[in-house]
Amino acid sequence: MTEDPDHRRTMQASGAAPFVGHAADRPRAERARSLEAPDRHGPLRTGRFVVELDGVEVSGFQVVDLPARSTGLVDSGGESGGQRRTMGQTEYEDLTMERGMRKGDSTLDDWRTSVDQGKMDEARKEVVVSLQDDAGTTMLQWRFTNARPLAYDPPTLDATTGGSQGAIATESVTVDFEDVERVADTGPVEQRQGRGDSGVFRYVRTANGGRVGNGAALVAGADVGIQGVTLDWLDAAATAPGQQVGLLVPEGARGDGDAAALWLLRGSDLEQGGTRTVKQGAAGRLYWVPGRAFFHDRSWHVGGGESEDGADSPSDPVPGWPTGDRSAVQVLLDTGSGSLEDALGVAAGSDAAAAAGVQPATAGDTVDPASTVFAVVGPATPPFDGPSLQVTGSGPGGVDDLLDAGAPAPLAGATFGLGTVSTPDASIAGQSVNPLVGMNATALLEHEVARRVLGRAGVTDAGSVEWLDGPRSAGADASTSVQMLGTETTVESYEGVVSGQDGPWAVGVHLAPITDDSHVIAAGVHRQPLGTAAGLSDSSGWQRALGRGRQFTAETAGRLEYL
Repeated sequence: MTEDPDHRRTMQASGAAPFVGHAADRPRAERARSLEAPDRHGPLRTGRFVVELDGVEVSGFQVVDLPARSTGLVDSGGESGGQRRTMGQTEYEDLTMERGMRKGDSTLDDWRTSVDQGKMDEARKEVVVSLQDDAGTTMLQWRFTNARPLAYDPPTLDATTGGSQGAIATESVTVDFEDVERVADTGPVEQRQGRGDSGVFRYVRTANGGRVGNGAALVAGADVGIQGVTLDWLDAAATAPGQQVGLLVPEGARGDGDAAALWLLRGSDLEQGGTRTVKQGAAGRLYWVPGRAFFHDRSWHVGGGESEDGADSPSDPVPGWPTGDRSAVQVLLDTGSGSLEDALGVAAGSDAAAAAGVQPATAGDTVDPASTVFAVVGPATPPFDGPSLQVTGSGPGGVDDLLDAGAPAPLAGATFGLGTVSTPDASIAGQSVNPLVGMNATALLEHEVARRVLGRAGVTDAGSVEWLDGPRSAGADASTSVQMLGTETTVESYEGVVSGQDGPWAVGVHLAPITDDSHVIAAGVHRQPLGTAAGLSDSSGWQRALGRGRQFTAETAGRLEYL
């Protein structure tokens, strides 16, 4: 059965869903958004602002309508059986931006076209709106994470106004987003760093050719035959046992003959204690990065309570990852045989590096292991030839072994997406004739309609969804109840392996179906790169990812509304 566009209803997530757009389709009041901040001694004016897409300034914007937010009240039963009103979910409107068209500049049209073509990784961008004072100093910023264009509006051409010259031709874009951060000052970068700016995100994004959503695996060294790692550029021995070493292996390492990984060691895990210094000759490739600017939250790893900033903590420590307050550590980054730009996508000495708090290390710098995390860009597989570290043990046979042994890297949900489909529920003699209604989940996931939805949600980077293993239920407890579009339903989780451009993907799929006037299916998905089709892990890390993905789907499905 194919979708009938005359009967299909489009849905939009509203509210503060963690990793899917916040936008709600409701009339926007005729008002100018308050881009307020004092200009030293009084209110700032709204006329001077800058818009950036993925760090590149886009000129010509005339109006930016920042999303208002509101929180509704919910009636619930009180202890005495009566009704009481409590605060509900916070909802956000759309972000809309309008600019004057310029010859040869199709930035906004191209952005929307990437969505039309199903290139969702390319479509996801970070939008930064910076309000400036008269001197051009940024006073306020709004950072929109994983923003995607819902609609693109070309100019209205009208020869009846403005004489022969006419009015200015303008184009506008309506944008949804996963998260918004308002930066109220230009204080220390570690206090205002977003997920997309963190060192870990920058490394994965750069290694994956700009596609952070392609993700990475995180592997404990001991799980792939590594007995220990010794750093070569300190004045005294610094060795960590294999079980305390983490390898962050990006999806981009697949098929790369010189595959690299980010090796992570906590200084507190070194077998030898004591203060050390940086050797002469090593400093040219070493950089200090604030811990909060390098590590983002760990929301794929849940179950261990909350960290100092309210983020979920893992029930078992992530090898090499800081525990507790990230601002209490410094990262000493070794770029190996490459440059800082090769590692993090920013050039040494650039404004972007300065904004991230990156400072070059110098010979003789004092290193306190107790407050240092060592991050080394080095070869992912033997032979471990390089200027930075010595590895003992056999090590993995290849990148495939690393990916199959790894758990989803803690990338704060960057590999999660959601797709929906609505098909008419026609009936004859009271019986539904929609073949999707009542179809069991495994058959549904192999149906052409569901496979298109999964493809749009980002279950694979290939042109079509082809199951290599599964799909199968993720377990008897893999379900969550939710209200979707006013109807009670259940989100159920399934897992399997699908094919990809450069290798297979382990995928979790979380289905929430309802039947009202139409048959509606919401499908949340997340993925992890694999080495082989048989490499789907039964690890606690994968199970946590499944549980977290189901939670994301439930939270988002509960905010779906018809447009």
